[in-house]
Amino acid sequence: MALPFHELPTVIEAEDFDLGGQGVAYSDREADNLGSKNYRNEGVDFSTHDGNVHVGWFGRGEWMNYTVSVPESGYYEFSAWLGSKSTKVRSIELHEGEATLVEMPFLSSTGETRNFEQTQPHTLF
Repeated sequence: MALPFHELPTVIEAEDFDLGGQGVAYSDREADNLGSKNYRNEGVDFSTHDGNVHVGWFGRGEWMNYTVSVPESGYYEFSAWLGSKSTKVRSIELHEGEATLVEMPFLSSTGETRNFEQTQPHTLF
């Protein structure tokens, strides 16, 4: 099992993706962190604001991997908090292996990258 793994139910912060580096824990087109290097020394682009760590500067095809432990079968809710100045259509996808469990388009601008809105929750089984 990859580290750090998360046991459901829980809130998983975007910056707490798996360990393992480029191509295993994440894929980022730039080798360098475009934001703050205070949280993790990885190529994923972090920023900090008011003591909170955020992941940003996503490009097409970039991804992060999260390993979760599901202690019992049942229904689980998934949603995300997103912020963007852009009105370009983006999406978040949740995969299990090769299967896409959720694809959530995010269409609106929140005015600033630090103004977050919660997506509609999706129920997973």
